Amino acid sequence: MQFFKNTNFNFIGKRKIALIVSGSLILIGLISLIIHKGPNLSIDFKGGNLIQVEFSKEVPLQSIRDALH
Repeated sequence: MQFFKNTNFNFIGKRKIALIVSGSLILIGLISLIIHKGPNLSIDFKGGNLIQVEFSKEVPLQSIRDALH
């Protein structure tokens, strides 16, 4: 039982293509980081506070926003 036929691959012969593809992907990623000003970090990595509160009755969202600003 043979799953793959002709498993003789010339990896060394294809190294230039692999280097070009790898280099291009790395360059595209670096350009993307520069254009978008780095990764979009969450509050865990930016610093800051996350507060979770629970109310006994429903409070309008706008009143909470007004109190925080």
